[in-house]
Amino acid sequence: VGAGAGAEVLAVLMRRRFGTKAPTVAAWCAMLAWSEGTDASYRIWTEAFKLVRHAK
Repeated sequence: VGAGAGAEVLAVLMRRRFGTKAPTVAAWCAMLAWSEGTDASYRIWTEAFKLVRHAK
């Protein structure tokens, strides 16, 4: 199951709030979700990371 539209919206908000630091913030959030064992949050943050990392 993919993260879908939730990750896309999150990526847009991350880029607006954190600019060029958005990938770093998203990566930390993904690591936190992974360490807490919350699979759904981990998938969304991982997808958001991918989206902000490739944004131009």
